[in-house]
Formats: sequence, structure tokens, C-alpha cells
Amino acid sequence: MAIAREISAEHIAPAGSTLAFEPQRRYNWTLEVTPPESIADTHTFTEVIRLSIVSMPFPQMEVGRVTINFGNEQRHVAGRATFSEEQLTCVDYIDRETFRILYDWYTRVYNPETGEIGYAFEYKGTADVLFFGPKGLASEQYIRTWRLHGIWPRVLRPGEGDMNTDAPNQVVVTFSVDRAVYSARR
Repeated sequence: MAIAREISAEHIAPAGSTLAFEPQRRYNWTLEVTPPESIADTHTFTEVIRLSIVSMPFPQMEVGRVTINFGNEQRHVAGRATFSEEQLTCVDYIDRETFRILYDWYTRVYNPETGEIGYAFEYKGTADVLFFGPKGLASEQYIRTWRLHGIWPRVLRPGEGDMNTDAPNQVVVTFSVDRAVYSARR
């Protein structure tokens, strides 16, 4: 095994090596959503979302800090764990109705026609953020996964009109996330 002073740039993605430092490319990922049963059978939900993706930040975790005061000093211990909201940006396709699919999910959370808020089991789902190597998902090699539990659309932005661009409309949805769990396989 090489020690730190023996490691050079030759170790990064060397030709013919099985022990290369292969970088994770930022664009080699996808999102697979498992929506709640109330909308699981509508549309081609996962396929449309997966093929519409533009961007999404990766999950962030944070553990709160509890401060314990005693005399002239303080000590800190771990508090509650929280997970970031995730903002997914999608291309709004007309024929696949990306916005409509996300809107249908959103109306399980809050229905603007009736003013009702849904039950959690009606709108909470799961999602897997899948990262993969340069050979793609089909190779099932070097796949890393973030499983997002209790995901639901909290904010839905249908995009904006802009006469000065040729870019497609983008739908932005902010998901609330209960927790995120990481796993990797080779």
C-alpha cells in the first residue's frame, strides 16, 4: 500500500488499473420517485419526472446542538437531526404534462378547490437519488443511493413567461423530506 508521500496524480484514473480514482460526474444521477398510493397509478409518474430533470441539490444533513450551561462554562451535545428541503427543477413538457403530474401530487397536500389539507399517508412518498458511474445504471456498478423518506411537494412553481428567451419552461418543486439515508454498492 502506498503511503501519502508516494501518491501522485498518476493514481487518478490511471490507464489499465482496477484501483483508479474515478470521479463521480455531477450529471450521472437520476431521481426515482415512489409517490403515495393515491397517485401511484396515475400517469407514468416516475418515467416523466426522471426524463424531465434539470437539477437538484444533493441531500444535506444537520444535527442540532444542545447547549448545557454549568457555572462559567458550556458543553454541547447532539440535538435533533434535520434534513434539507430539496428543490427539483424539471423541464415542463407539453405532451408528458410534467407540471400536471406534480400539480396532482401537490393537490393531495393542499386542494385549492376545496381548501382541504390531505392526510400524510395520502401525500407522503419516497424517492431515491441514484448516482452511477460512467457505464450507467444498467451496469449496476458503483451505484450510490440517497433514499429520501417522507417526501412531499411543499412549494410548486409552474415557471414563468419570458419573451426574451428560447429556453423551455421549467417547473420547480420544493420537497419536504423527513430523513435521508445513504448507501453504496460496488
